[in-house]
Amino acid sequence: KEAKRWAKSKGIRFLAFEEGYLRPQFITVEEGGVNAYSSLPRDPDFYRKLPDMPAPHVENLKPSTMKRIGHAMWYYLMGWHYR
Repeated sequence: KEAKRWAKSKGIRFLAFEEGYLRPQFITVEEGGVNAYSSLPRDPDFYRKLPDMPAPHVENLKPSTMKRIGHAMWYYLMGWHYR
């Protein structure tokens, strides 16, 4: 919320990223926020009325949980060390 408030005070457009928000292997970008702050319609009928579209070809990626944990640990360790 703070980043969004700061961006708005500076006249900067705020974009939020969410991994796998609607589908795995995809990243969602929304202006203004995601999850509870998303501008996506909450009415299921909105989505039921959309035309069917073919699913895009998606390359399945190898699980990266351990790699991401390592990156997160390094990030927070460096943040703590250089504070």
